[in-house]
Amino acid sequence: MSQVKKKKFSCKFKPEWGEKFGNEVKSIPGNQHFFLCVICDKAISCEHMGEADVSRHIQNALHKKNKLAKKESCSLKQVSIRSMIGSDSELNSQEFKVRFAEVKFSMFIAEHHISIAVMDHLSPLVAQCFPDSKIALGFASRRTKTACIMNDAIAPSLLQSVTDKLKWQHFSLSVDGSNDAGLRKMNPIAVKFFSIDQKKVVFNLLDMCTTTGKDAATAESIASAIGSVIVKHSLSWDNVVAISMDNTSVNFGRRSGIMIRLQSEFCPHLYGMGCPCHIIHNTAEQGYKAFSKSSGFDIEDLSVDLCYWFDKSTKRKAELESYSQFCDVQYRQILDFCSTRWLCMQAIIRRIIDMYEPLRSYFRSSGQEDKSRFERLKNTFDDPMTILYLHFYNYALPVFDSLNLLLQRQDPQIHRLQTCMQCFVKKCLLRIVDSSVVSSLDIWTCDTAALSLLPDDEVNIGSLADEGLQALLESGDISDYQKSKFILAVKTFWTTVHKYARSKLPYKDDLILNSQWIDFFRKSEAKFAQVKYFFNHFPALSFTSVETDSLRDEFDDYKTLTDEEVNIESCSVDIEYKDSLGNMVKKKDYKMDMIWGNIGHLKLSGPEVVRRFGLLTKVASILLAIPHSNADEERIFSSVRKNKTEFRSSMELDRTLSSLLICQLNNEGDCLSYLPSSSVVVKSKIVTKAYNTEHSKKNKD
Repeated sequence: MSQVKKKKFSCKFKPEWGEKFGNEVKSIPGNQHFFLCVICDKAISCEHMGEADVSRHIQNALHKKNKLAKKESCSLKQVSIRSMIGSDSELNSQEFKVRFAEVKFSMFIAEHHISIAVMDHLSPLVAQCFPDSKIALGFASRRTKTACIMNDAIAPSLLQSVTDKLKWQHFSLSVDGSNDAGLRKMNPIAVKFFSIDQKKVVFNLLDMCTTTGKDAATAESIASAIGSVIVKHSLSWDNVVAISMDNTSVNFGRRSGIMIRLQSEFCPHLYGMGCPCHIIHNTAEQGYKAFSKSSGFDIEDLSVDLCYWFDKSTKRKAELESYSQFCDVQYRQILDFCSTRWLCMQAIIRRIIDMYEPLRSYFRSSGQEDKSRFERLKNTFDDPMTILYLHFYNYALPVFDSLNLLLQRQDPQIHRLQTCMQCFVKKCLLRIVDSSVVSSLDIWTCDTAALSLLPDDEVNIGSLADEGLQALLESGDISDYQKSKFILAVKTFWTTVHKYARSKLPYKDDLILNSQWIDFFRKSEAKFAQVKYFFNHFPALSFTSVETDSLRDEFDDYKTLTDEEVNIESCSVDIEYKDSLGNMVKKKDYKMDMIWGNIGHLKLSGPEVVRRFGLLTKVASILLAIPHSNADEERIFSSVRKNKTEFRSSMELDRTLSSLLICQLNNEGDCLSYLPSSSVVVKSKIVTKAYNTEHSKKNKD
């Protein structure tokens, strides 16, 4: 008998998918196995995997490109004015268009760190360049009006959108203090929370949180100001799960630090995260100091001397360029050194190595200079050991940089923190201790002073340093004593690094240890006890016994998820980093917040729409919101420096500067995709009119 073929099953498009995917897709009458993409304007099959086919197309790069192009090409003529402002608005269609343009230009100025004063010329320039446009002729927004629109229309709207979400969402705080350079101290407060709708962790500015007076920098003043900000924005401490700050005594002092005060006065369950980035920086610096003391070679002094020697002299740079041509080396400028960013030293060292032969020839040949800095540099480049020291640092510093770059990422990395810290400490030990010994050690508790270190000939100093060392020994340029002294300095460097790292890194932190269950790629190792730690620690996660049982079922189900169910490829990103040779390398990685966004949207099959992992996603949202470092807060100060310059030093902290930062950090897209709501456009007229009325009265008085 011939075998009967099974009937092939084909998926059909469901109308509710259109609403789920933002009305970007819709059904095709007469063909249930295809759907129409409104953005790409083409019919696509969904008969193979159904909803997954739709999701795959929505995540497609071409679809996203077409969507962005459609947004950017949307002109004001395509905006339905009446639908936006309503019949009861005080703005007519033409005036609305003009106000709309003024709001868009205000956002453009804020996003690109442009001086608001430029609007004094840009406003009339628009009218001159586009005389045929009624909108351009009506456009009249100079510096005062633009600032007023930003301060009283755009920024309040963006901030209100954030605070509305925080009233029902768990979130964390990030705080950092400015230098005490003015009468008012900035302590910008940023918030971080997991948005399941956006499928990502969102970082927004909440308040500038300024303090004044002689006690402005004390823990008491700053803690009180933070409490006032929460009250000011009508937020609840019950929703605050963590706070990220630098590792200073003011912040984390055991007796009266900000952390202790916030826990005792406002939020007993508050979790405090220091900044591992600063610890890694300090670890490298401690190693450098030990190496410098042991070897007598100071890389900081060399970097500073080189920078100052060539910095302000075109003549000296030209002479160095001529030596570069003679040595057949491309001329490259000497980089500046910043003591507060010690890990930038790797780029400086690479530059010195690249220019080593021209530099050595320059200082050997230019004997006419009679200055102490020149003599120091000449002696340094005359020393054959200098190039070995540079090659050692160039080999050692990538160990610190790789971890530091991971900690500076904006997507959640707390699930990787324990593994990465352990890998970092192990790498440090393997440079001077035999691998068989390291594998049997508890790397966090062992004392390198009590360990048997590798013999001098087996210490890992890097291939370039090792080759150079052997060549110098064979040529007789250095003695065996100099070699022993160098190897001793290398051992001192790594033992100091290990000692400092194990005393400062939070490797015993319970929250970090229990956070690894959200790593989708390590879910097979996850334990339900790790999940229980979070709903036992945070009162906001109060589950009944029935809910706890359901949570356990969801957790067990989560461990069986496949890559296809989560659509794992839609969460991939290309990460660029520098390898040990300084070359830019691309590596594929996955964003854990995007993965959990997909997990959170999975539904149970049945007549009712029920989230498959509703309770587990609720727990994960708390963990994803906890910062893994304070790098995001440092980015705020980078934006502050771009806006509050020496030419704009009198900018109001709580008004114009705060509004500029809110426009930059709280707007989800860019100025092109920003479409102000009708209420913002209408409010732009109300606030400017109120401003003019108030100031006209002051002028009369």
